[in-house]
Amino acid sequence: RASLDHRLDLRRSIVALGGVAAVAVSYLFDGHTVTASPTWLVRVADVAHVVGAGVWVGGVLMLGRILTWRRRRGVPLNAGELAVRFSGVASVALVVVATAGLALTWSILDSPGELVTTAWGRLLLVKLAAVGIAAALGGYNHRYVVPALAKDRGNEEVAHILRRVVRIEGAVLIFVVAVTAVLVGAAS
Repeated sequence: RASLDHRLDLRRSIVALGGVAAVAVSYLFDGHTVTASPTWLVRVADVAHVVGAGVWVGGVLMLGRILTWRRRRGVPLNAGELAVRFSGVASVALVVVATAGLALTWSILDSPGELVTTAWGRLLLVKLAAVGIAAALGGYNHRYVVPALAKDRGNEEVAHILRRVVRIEGAVLIFVVAVTAVLVGAAS
């Protein structure tokens, strides 16, 4: 049986990195990126927001998929190793998403009151609430589940909790992506 190597090899990942760049740049031609100012801030924040969100959402969805796939096939979960590795990446992605999102909101809204007086602002509040729920779920994993798995990587009960919380977080993040699509479309 061949050993699995999970290290990142950028030479093999050039197509994926190109895809990430293409998606991030595509957001520069629609929505609030073309209507808000200062243009340089909006463009930098938009790319950072898209890449950070892609890392967070994609990572959570893949973590959930891998854990489910391994459980169904009776393969050792190695949930502790996966969770410990992704937890730090997810934390950085969340900081990037939050910082860029704050910059975008500051650029797009003329006043904080627009958060409650406009349909776009209210939808943004729905998105923020959902992001808060997803972040709380991730925070729970980071604070309680990951340390328990780091202590005992083979603990199947804790691995089950991780899998369940990650799947819920993934569902919430899919909702966030859908709301974001409506927000971007409304800003065009």
